[in-house]
Amino acid sequence: MKGNLLSVGQAAERLGLSLWTVYRLARGGNLRSVRIGRRRLFAEADLEAFVEATQSGAGTGQPGVRSIAVCEKSVTE
Repeated sequence: MKGNLLSVGQAAERLGLSLWTVYRLARGGNLRSVRIGRRRLFAEADLEAFVEATQSGAGTGQPGVRSIAVCEKSVTE
């Protein structure tokens, strides 16, 4: 894996998804990750590849998950 490794929380924030969705995608093999001890980590390049595959219509290949909208969060106060 190339690039920085991100925690589940960091990956979820970057993708605009919940922690549980990121865990589910990783367990289902739709989002590559590496386990080190009890931690699951994600390479930035793998997050980018996941977004590109989702945007190109490749889908996730997992029953019940047809597509995932990935967007940037905008915060207003």
